[in-house]
Amino acid sequence: MGQMAPLRRGDDPVAENVRVTAPASSYPYGSYEAVLARLRGDGLSGVLSPPVEVETLELLRRPYSKLARIRLRHRDGVTEAFVKLLRLKEQGDAHREAMRDRVVKEFEVASAVHQTYSAHGWPSVRPLTCVADELALVTERAEGEELLAVLEREATWYPSGDCLARLCDLLSSSGEWILRFQALRPSGGIVSLDSLREYLDVRLRRLVQHDAARFSPLDRSRLLQYFDDKCRDVTPADLREVWVHADFGPSNVLVSGSHVVVLDFAMTHQGTQFNDLARMYTQLEALAAKPQFRMATVVRLQRALLEGYQPGLTSAHPLFDLLVLQNRITHLLMTVVRDDAGVLARVYNWHLARRSRRWVRELIATKPRSGSAGSN
Repeated sequence: MGQMAPLRRGDDPVAENVRVTAPASSYPYGSYEAVLARLRGDGLSGVLSPPVEVETLELLRRPYSKLARIRLRHRDGVTEAFVKLLRLKEQGDAHREAMRDRVVKEFEVASAVHQTYSAHGWPSVRPLTCVADELALVTERAEGEELLAVLEREATWYPSGDCLARLCDLLSSSGEWILRFQALRPSGGIVSLDSLREYLDVRLRRLVQHDAARFSPLDRSRLLQYFDDKCRDVTPADLREVWVHADFGPSNVLVSGSHVVVLDFAMTHQGTQFNDLARMYTQLEALAAKPQFRMATVVRLQRALLEGYQPGLTSAHPLFDLLVLQNRITHLLMTVVRDDAGVLARVYNWHLARRSRRWVRELIATKPRSGSAGSN
């Protein structure tokens, strides 16, 4: 679920029997009390045998949602679950309807994943119900530990050969998970290279405008030229449209024994086959910014990820290279525009931004050669 700061019970209106007026600058969530009432009523009909008793165990906060860990007692036993309530980002009926559709879509995607994966004996999150009018999704609690936590504990310094082999197996399974996910919703569509270029350039223009980025118009021009040169090696087959998780990273992957379980399908959409792969790849590389992670270890993990998705795939593949570029630029932008972090976090973001700028300068110092593509 990612790292979330616990809320004190009196701080937040999501808690039962607590009424707190939200600041005028914030926008509301759905009603947690209304969701609980639905669960106690017929909200889980056909999923858990009624009657259902609900106990709130913990309240958590994320940037754009609130999360409650609950215990459901029902005729068949006890089930732990999570209730996620989305926060409205703006006012107006149109936005609320769009957020309502987003909750329904997340429930439908999670249901499709669970149904297909369970049929093959693969672990997955079980969605219980969707309370769309309250912008709420209820899912059964999945067993496991965040992949990020596992890496931070076991991949640091000099991991043993057996430990590193196990971690590589987990990253290989993550790559395989992406491939399975893409197969759930075949599409005959083609992703436009022009749209990928515009997506990148929006971020490049923001970097140029942001003084802290130390990013010049010449940097932007050279990166776009690199993009255009690399595009010559991208084939139509590379651009097939697939389902994209869009938030695929170590914080949204649970390790359950030798398997991985992926969380949070709120951002799922159609995109390129390398979207999720490139995002995980660049997040793994970000670990090397910390002194306890050796680059050699990170490279082994990255290779295992790519092999799990497609044997023989390398980072030199033209489209994959472009998606890594896109993720790196997005990450650089995030590190320079954030101003809500503490002192240590700002220092760390400065360090990450410096690493990213160095990578950009090294990249644009080389010109991709047509025909130099990696494995397909």
